[in-house]
Amino acid sequence: MTNDELEAVRARVLAATAGPWEADITGEIYAPDQSSVCMALMSDVGLNAAFIAHARTDIPALLDALTRAEAHAERLASVIVRGLAMEQLPPYARDMEGRRTTLRKEARQALSAYRGSEV
Repeated sequence: MTNDELEAVRARVLAATAGPWEADITGEIYAPDQSSVCMALMSDVGLNAAFIAHARTDIPALLDALTRAEAHAERLASVIVRGLAMEQLPPYARDMEGRRTTLRKEARQALSAYRGSEV
């Protein structure tokens, strides 16, 4: 995702009704003050409503994880640029590169699944 796309996602998060949201078995989705946010009117109502309700907290968490992963990647890059080889880094730092790659992949998959649900 580009920075502009990420900023657009963040703007939508900030504009949405505060969470966390809850879904009931009828597909009604509620804000913390019990006001109705929306109603899922499709097949698999309970599953779709749960997905929508959790998206209110999942997407901000994914954005935060992506921000942390990118910041860590920048720190690692600066270490490498300073001429330190990866084998000179402590084991936890070497493991972080793999975690960053995994986080980015998971974030992309989650976003793709989220986009696929927007019909």
